[in-house]
Amino acid sequence: MVTYERTFSWTELTACSDAGDSALIQVTQTNETVTLSGTFYVELVSPYTMSTSDYYRSAPVVQQEFGIVLMRQVNVLASTGVQLFISTVMGYGRAADGGNYSGMLCVVESIECDD
Repeated sequence: MVTYERTFSWTELTACSDAGDSALIQVTQTNETVTLSGTFYVELVSPYTMSTSDYYRSAPVVQQEFGIVLMRQVNVLASTGVQLFISTVMGYGRAADGGNYSGMLCVVESIECDD
């Protein structure tokens, strides 16, 4: 059994491209959401023979479409109906050449609670 785990940052995920340098991940923005979508592929690659590394076999293992939707604003209410937190995505950093996303600025406001 082979176990493999990988965690991608936002920048690494949005930088994924195919052999022709076409983006594999789409970022769609609306006034309410930011959506990151694409297809997750896992392929098993192994040498065709043990005597040479010139030829490889590949077999698809998993192919799954995915989407990550971030709300630009999230409201949390207390049992009394008071809004506890307001989180807002303020902006995204991008490389100077207009390339990859490099960061996300979020502001979270919370109410002051008295005992």
